[in-house]
Amino acid sequence: MSPIAAKNKIGQPFIQFDTIASTNSYAIDKIQANLAAHGTTYFAHNQTAGKGQRGKKWHT
Repeated sequence: MSPIAAKNKIGQPFIQFDTIASTNSYAIDKIQANLAAHGTTYFAHNQTAGKGQRGKKWHT
């Protein structure tokens, strides 16, 4: 696969939300249900229950 072809697969599809509890939780649910295509990106303008790494809080 060429670098250009690989680049075009990352971030597609791009799923956008105005508000969601957590894009991380949403992505995990979709992956576990086998409903997330390779390269899917989930983006939110606002998260009400965002999660940070290693127990840290995520502020949005």
